Amino acid sequence: MMSKRTVLILLAALLLFIVIGSWLRQQLRIDACLDRGGHWNVELSTCNGATVGMLGL
Repeated sequence: MMSKRTVLILLAALLLFIVIGSWLRQQLRIDACLDRGGHWNVELSTCNGATVGMLGL
């Protein structure tokens, strides 16, 4: 059986992975928007004015 410390480390690593993954996905969406000539609306988390193209996300 795993020790409490090992379980806590694994849970912390999982939480960190989820947070970093979420942040990275948002950054990639913003980058794709800007690459297509649009601008990113921070309040709505949407891309405005971009040309239609392959996002890959």
